Amino acid sequence: AVLIDGLIPKLFSPEHLEDRKADVEEAKRIGYQTSPEGAIAALRAMKERPDRNQVLEDAALPILLVAGEQDQLIPADKTFSVTKENITRALIKDVGHMSMMESPDQLIAELSPFLQRCADRSGRA
Repeated sequence: AVLIDGLIPKLFSPEHLEDRKADVEEAKRIGYQTSPEGAIAALRAMKERPDRNQVLEDAALPILLVAGEQDQLIPADKTFSVTKENITRALIKDVGHMSMMESPDQLIAELSPFLQRCADRSGRA
């Protein structure tokens, strides 16, 4: 419970801890359902995750990188550490790591045109 109570609020923008309280509590509820073994494995995987910048550098497909302006866990400069023509960056204003909960409309506004461009390029629009 200490891990969940300490980590989950950091996923959200400090501004949204009150006005998105139901989302914060839902995220905590999900976290509480995680077994101790599962939580340890997830933390270990995050700690030991290798740098994936080379994957981004080698990729030829369109890539959308999304970062929350107020993400306390993964700062935008870390998310946007690779610059290439096929990489689109989306910085979601006033959100933390949970843009899908904090501001789904802003997230959709970034996802939709990117997905449309991908569909147009593939001829499947």
